[in-house]
Amino acid sequence: MSDYTCKCGAVNEVELQPKGTATGLYCLKCGKWIKWVTKEEANRIYFRFNTKPVSELPNELIINGVVYIKK
Repeated sequence: MSDYTCKCGAVNEVELQPKGTATGLYCLKCGKWIKWVTKEEANRIYFRFNTKPVSELPNELIINGVVYIKK
């Protein structure tokens, strides 16, 4: 499995953020976008980096003024 490296030098310090119908991989250290990921890759990232599963995310998420509601 590949490592995710940001231009700031952080390695594998990542988080997934929904953006419309896509999911972006972002650096936790500087907040920069790294790449768009598929649903399968997002699932692998969730398990590999022990990020919160979707069921533990809040019911309402606001990113850049856009409100996302968990279904």
